[in-house]
Amino acid sequence: MADPFSLLFVRPCAFGTLSAVALPSGFEPVAAQHFELLDADTVTTARALSGRRQIEFTGGRLAYLHAMRSLGHQQPATLRSGERREPIGAPAFSISISHKEHIALCLIADVNSGHVGLDLEGDGRNRMRIAERVLREEELAEVKALPEGEQWPRVLLAFTVKEAIYKAIHPYLHRFVGFDEARVSVDSSGRVS
Repeated sequence: MADPFSLLFVRPCAFGTLSAVALPSGFEPVAAQHFELLDADTVTTARALSGRRQIEFTGGRLAYLHAMRSLGHQQPATLRSGERREPIGAPAFSISISHKEHIALCLIADVNSGHVGLDLEGDGRNRMRIAERVLREEELAEVKALPEGEQWPRVLLAFTVKEAIYKAIHPYLHRFVGFDEARVSVDSSGRVS
C-alpha cells in the first residue's frame, strides 16, 4: 500500500496526461503536510470539506498538480469547482478527475484536441439494482440476455463509460445529462462504442 497522497504515476496516454495519487482509507481529516504543495485557495476549499469528500478533493487536486507539472507548468492555475463540481482550470486544458477508495486520477488534455472525460468505478460490490436507473431499455435487454456472471460487469462498464461521456460533454452543454441520453454498446470482441 502506498503512502497517503503519494504520487503513484504520471504518464502520457492516448488522450492526454494521466496522473494518479494514493488515497488513504477512512475518514480522518487530511494532515497539514499533505496540503503543502497546494495553493492557498485550494487548501481553504479542502479544509471546508470533511470525511471522504476532503480526502478525495485533496487527492484529485494533487493528481492535477502532478500532471500539470509533468507538462512543464510548475505553478498551474488554481483548479476551481464549477456548479456541478466539475474541475475548471486554465482555458487551454480539458481536465477530468475521478476517484475511488484508494486512488485519485486526473486526466489533462489540450482543449484544442477536444474535451476529455474520466471515470473510475468498481469497488468489488455487485450493485445490479442500479441497472434500471443507468441503462436505457435496449441496454437493459442486452444485459439481461447475458449469462448472470456477465451482467454486473456490463452494467458497471456502461455506467463508467456514461459518466466519462457526461464529463467530456459538460463543457459544451452546461446542463445535467441523464443516463438515458447516451447508449453504450459492446460488440462481440469487447469493443465499446
